[in-house]
Amino acid sequence: MFLLRQNFFISVLLSLFLLSACGPSAEPLIDLNDRLVPEESGTELEQSEGIDEGLMESERELAMEFPAETPLVGLSDKILANSNIPKKALDNAFKFYNKNQSIIRNKRYLTIFDISQHSGQRRLYLVDLNTGAVQTMHVAHGAGSDQNNDGLATTFSNNSGSKMSSLGFLLTAETYIGKHGESLRLDGLESRNSRVRSRAIVINSANYVSSSLSKMGRSEGCPAVSLANIKDFIAKVKNGSLYYIYHGAYD
Repeated sequence: MFLLRQNFFISVLLSLFLLSACGPSAEPLIDLNDRLVPEESGTELEQSEGIDEGLMESERELAMEFPAETPLVGLSDKILANSNIPKKALDNAFKFYNKNQSIIRNKRYLTIFDISQHSGQRRLYLVDLNTGAVQTMHVAHGAGSDQNNDGLATTFSNNSGSKMSSLGFLLTAETYIGKHGESLRLDGLESRNSRVRSRAIVINSANYVSSSLSKMGRSEGCPAVSLANIKDFIAKVKNGSLYYIYHGAYD
């Protein structure tokens, strides 16, 4: 009888230990102003460390190329030396990246769009977080953000029909073929850009974006790039990389 009682108590203690080990995980280190993705988007953001078995092969390869929870130590000086990215923009992006790595699937690339610059400038910066190399290109802003069409975006909105650009941090999502060819959806990560998906604000190509122009044409809010750059750009940033639309007067 003593042995039976002893075995019973050992079993209970073992069960309690296993329940504790397999209990709910801690809350993720994410503190966003609103929801991660608009409810109508249907996009699920993975919040687990490591590689989910359900990820596409390309996502799996990207995750293997750049390990999770990397603090980007030592890259800032190299990136700033390779570009004219505003230091504040890069600092903001790194801070957000380090705090929210669990929702960033594609950790290889970071995009910073300095929308405070004139549209004739190469103000879209594609940062390789493995090497610190920076690729620059032209990008359009919304017509509503530049109502006098002088090439400078000065007003921004999250509202449908505004034809304005939205500021802040976003995640790239899935690709699709639309009227502008291959395009890439975006999901807002802040209250000021939470409607980008429902507004159909996407990365696509436009013939009014070209290095031959002194001023880019204006979009309906999409950060459109040139026909020459779209294929390579989407291939690098798709599947959940961080995209930051920055303006020094607002960030």
